[in-house]
Parts: sequence; C-alpha cells; structure tokens
Amino acid sequence: QPGQTLAEELVDLTRDDVVVVVAFRRRPRLIEPLLKSLQQRRVPVLLLCEPEARTLAELARWPFPVPLDSLSAFDSYAAAMSLASLLANAVLHEALAAGRRRIHDITDLYDDLDELEKPSR
Repeated sequence: QPGQTLAEELVDLTRDDVVVVVAFRRRPRLIEPLLKSLQQRRVPVLLLCEPEARTLAELARWPFPVPLDSLSAFDSYAAAMSLASLLANAVLHEALAAGRRRIHDITDLYDDLDELEKPSR
C-alpha cells in the first residue's frame, strides 16, 4: 500500500505468531534479511520455496521446499498451490466453526460493498 512499510507490519509479531513466507525464484532482495530478522526475534516462519533455496530454508522453522520442475518452458506451481491449499485448510479446521463464520461474514461484506465482480451468465 502507498506509504506502508514492511517494518510497520512486522514490528508487533512475537513467538506466538506464525509468518508464512512464499519465496520462489526471482525473490526480492528483502527476503533473506526479512527471514533473518524474524529468526533473530524468534518469530516462527513457515517457508514455501524451491528445493535449491537451502540458505533460506535454514532460516525457517518449517521449510517446505516444493519442486517447480516441469516439462514445459515454465516452472510449475501446481505442487506449491496444492500445499498452500492443504495448509490453509488445516488451519481452518483447527477452528472450523469460527473459521466458517468468518468466511461467511467476509462474503456478506463483499456483497455489501459490491467489491467483487459478479460472474456473467
């Protein structure tokens, strides 16, 4: 967001939080200093990265190296997106009733604010 800094978002994090970092190839230079800062402050990190990102994986409590190999000319993020979906569902199921209520409240707010494009029929 304009005028927003990463430091403002991270300053209040503690060891009771978890930061999920998605850092695949062509990462911003900020990723390694960010991970080092979080590690120094003992903020747990779950890291999604490619297997070759070993130095970054060492900075995370829970590194998830995900292969990006593909027969095509481009990397495949199918495994990474499947893992992200699995993790999101696991978190949701820890507080299923509250999570479902929140999802419904968000959907209602989308409608109230007319924030999302409606599919055409």
